[in-house]
Amino acid sequence: MSDICKNCSTPISGKYCSNCGQSTTTERINFHYIIHEIQHSVFHVDRGILYTIKELITRPGESIREYLSGKRITHFKPFSFILILGTIYGFICFFLKVYPENSFAYLQTDAAANNYSQLVFDWMYGHYSFVMLAFIPFYALASYIVFKKSGYNFVEFLVISSYIVGMQILILILTYPIYYFTLSVWVVMLIFLFCYLYHFWVYIQLFGQDSWIKAVFKTFMSMTISFLFIVIASFLVTFGLIFINSR
Repeated sequence: MSDICKNCSTPISGKYCSNCGQSTTTERINFHYIIHEIQHSVFHVDRGILYTIKELITRPGESIREYLSGKRITHFKPFSFILILGTIYGFICFFLKVYPENSFAYLQTDAAANNYSQLVFDWMYGHYSFVMLAFIPFYALASYIVFKKSGYNFVEFLVISSYIVGMQILILILTYPIYYFTLSVWVVMLIFLFCYLYHFWVYIQLFGQDSWIKAVFKTFMSMTISFLFIVIASFLVTFGLIFINSR
């Protein structure tokens, strides 16, 4: 056992550094190390991504509250969580070339007649998981405005929104085979409805200790405000493309 931490050069006398927390027993990076890290971070029963998913399924509000209050060692980090799931969903859509979001193409009317709007729509449909990542700040800002009295700051609402959107992407991943073999707009609508209901469930657990009815109302308000933010941002992007290409 070394008496100097290899990470921060602090004198150590135990299994972990008292300054940075790194283990005093570090092994050379090889295939065994990589396999062990994957097993530890992904398949560990009391921590890692599967543990986080289980918690976000069974007790999402309480789990997120614990993370925000400081109980974090067992939870998968929110931004890594959503990036991993978003990447998986993106690969699935890319390789199978079937985008559930395209089922809503019939909703395009006047906007579809505009080439620039069509360009934005097509890009959004083809990169929906990344679009959901871009929407997180809008969800967080709207929630911060509506639930400001909760005491959470904007960055903490980014964490909350990241976990919620991550689970919504997981729902899209798990239900993708159903859509792939049915190609039904009704299936997609049910999937999206389930995603929104999950959002409500998290917020009811997180903010509904005093009144779940009040939590439902505020959640609806925050989702409406975030939708308005997203619509405004989409129009700005569209008009920005028009302006750039017209010069």
